[in-house]
Amino acid sequence: MSVSQEQLSEIYRQLREYFLSHPAISIKPTKGDPPEQYEITFKIAGFSKSGKGEASLTTGHRIELTIPFGFPHFPPSCKPKSDIYHPDFDPAAICLGDFWQQQSQIPDLIVFIGKLINGESYSTTNAFNEEAAIWYQSHKDAFPIAEIKWSDGHGNEGVSPKELKPHIDTIDDDDLSPDFDVFSLENSPDEKLAYDAPPPTPEAPSGNDLGLLQLLENQKKFFKLRQSLGKSTTFSDQMEKISAHTEGEIKKAEEVYRAAKKTENLGNLKNARLLYKQVGAIATDFPNLEADQQRVSQALTLLEKVNQDPAPDVATLESSSQLETDLPTPDLSIKGSTKRKQHLTPTAQRDSFALKKRHTGRLVFSLVAGIIIVILASGGFYYFNSLQRLDASNADLNQCKTNIDNGQFDAAKKFCDSALENLTSVKFILQNRANDLENSLNGILGSEKFTQGLAGKILVDGKYLPKKDAATVLTYKQLRKEGEDFFDQENWTQAEERFTKILAIADKSALIPPTDIEEIKSKLSFIRFSMVFSSASTLLSEHKWQEAAAEIKKAKTLLESLPEKD
Repeated sequence: MSVSQEQLSEIYRQLREYFLSHPAISIKPTKGDPPEQYEITFKIAGFSKSGKGEASLTTGHRIELTIPFGFPHFPPSCKPKSDIYHPDFDPAAICLGDFWQQQSQIPDLIVFIGKLINGESYSTTNAFNEEAAIWYQSHKDAFPIAEIKWSDGHGNEGVSPKELKPHIDTIDDDDLSPDFDVFSLENSPDEKLAYDAPPPTPEAPSGNDLGLLQLLENQKKFFKLRQSLGKSTTFSDQMEKISAHTEGEIKKAEEVYRAAKKTENLGNLKNARLLYKQVGAIATDFPNLEADQQRVSQALTLLEKVNQDPAPDVATLESSSQLETDLPTPDLSIKGSTKRKQHLTPTAQRDSFALKKRHTGRLVFSLVAGIIIVILASGGFYYFNSLQRLDASNADLNQCKTNIDNGQFDAAKKFCDSALENLTSVKFILQNRANDLENSLNGILGSEKFTQGLAGKILVDGKYLPKKDAATVLTYKQLRKEGEDFFDQENWTQAEERFTKILAIADKSALIPPTDIEEIKSKLSFIRFSMVFSSASTLLSEHKWQEAAAEIKKAKTLLESLPEKD
C-alpha cells in the first residue's frame, strides 16, 4: 500500500509545526513533493568513532528518515548519515526496538532517536554494534551526556531554550552584594583548604579515553578530569589543552573557595553562600562543597527563624492580659489635691498597689522571657554549629586516612589540619566527641608511618628510605625477579639484560647487598658461557667449522672461569 499525497502532506505539516523552532532538532526535506524523505540534524553532543580511533564527543549528528511503502503499518526507515557510535546504530540502520508499536508518531520517533544519541537509552544485548554496547556498559556513569528537556508532544513548549549542556546553577555578578569584593580577602600563602583531590573511584575513565575526557570537561567535572588525566599513559595535543584548562579552572575554583571560607568565618553567611554557589558553577565536582553549602544554608535558616520570633514586649503582654480588663479602676480624681494617694480609701489603695505589682511582674516576666529566648536561640545555634563542625572534622579525618593509605601524605596533612581547625571552635557542648576526634587526629599525626611519609620516605622491607633510595631498591627487586624468571626459562638474552642493569645500579648505589652482587655476577658468567656454547652448537650444525671452532674456544675459556658447581 503506497502512501497517499494527503498522508505525506500531513506528515510534512506535523514536522514543520513540531520542530519549527526546536533548539535541538532541525528537519530538511530531501526528496519528493510533498516530501517522502528527510534529513534530520541533532544539534546535541554524541559519541563518534572512526576506524580504530577512540570514541570522542562530536555534535551535529545527522540521520536520513524515509517514509516506506506500507506506512504506518511499517515504521519509517532510519539510517545514520554521520558517524554515530552507539549500540543501536550501524552504518545502514538504526534499531528502533518496539518503539513504533508503542508510539506510531514520527515526531515522537525523531525525539526518541535524539535520546538514543544522548545516551538516555541503549541496548545491552542483541545490539547492532556489540563493541559499542560493551563500551557503553563500561562507561554507563557518563550517560546521559547532557540534561536535555525534550519536547513533550506539544511543539516546542517542553524544550528548554538553554544550550544543550549539563545544567549548572550559576550566579551573576549582580547577585553579590555591591560592596563585597571577593579578592579583598587576603589569602595567606600557608592557608589550608579543607579539601584535596577526591579518592579514586572505580568508574573513573582511563586517561587515554579522549571522548570521556571531553565529556567531563563539558560537565565541568574538573577534579575527576584531573584524576583521569593522571592515569594517562600517552598525551596528545588535545589532551594537553584539556589538562591546561582543567588546572586553570581548579585554581580559579580554589581561590573563590578560600574567599567563601573566610567570608563564612567572618560571619557573613549570605555572601558565603553565594560564593560557595559560584565555586560549584566553576567546578561541579568540587570536593565537600555540598556539605559547605548545606551548613551555611541551615545556619541562615536558623538565624532567620530567630529574627522572626522576637521577645514579647510589655505592651503586648498588657494588651493580651485578661486580668487587667477585669479589675475595677479606682477613682483617683480629688479636686484641689496634690496628694491624691492620701485621700484614697483603704480599698482603693489596695487595688492601686495590686495593679502596680502586676505591671511590675509582667515587666520582669517579659524581660526574663526575652533573655531566655535569646539564650535558647544562641545555644541552639551554637549546638547546631558545633554538630556541623564535628561532622566536617570526622569527614576530614576519614579522608586523611584514605590519603595515607594511598601514600598521599601532603594531602593527608591538609585534611588532618582542617579537621583540627574545625575542632577548635567546639567547646563545652559535645566536648567528649570532640576529644575523641582530637585524640585520633593526634595519633595519626604522630605516627611513624605519617611522619616518615611526610618526610618523603617509603617503607621497603621494613625500613623507611628516602624516595630516591626506595626507587632504587624497588627497581633492583623488579629487575632481579624478571632476570631470575628469564634465567629459569633459559632465555639468556633477556636474563643478561636484566642482570647487567642490576650491576650498573650497584656501581652507583651501595643499597644492593654485596652477596647479591656476587650471585648476579656468577649467573652472568654462566649466561655468557651458555650463549657462546649455544652459538657454537648452531655453527656446527651448519657445518661452519672455523667459526664453530672459534666459538668453542671462547666457550672453553668462559667455562674455566665458572665455579666448580656450575
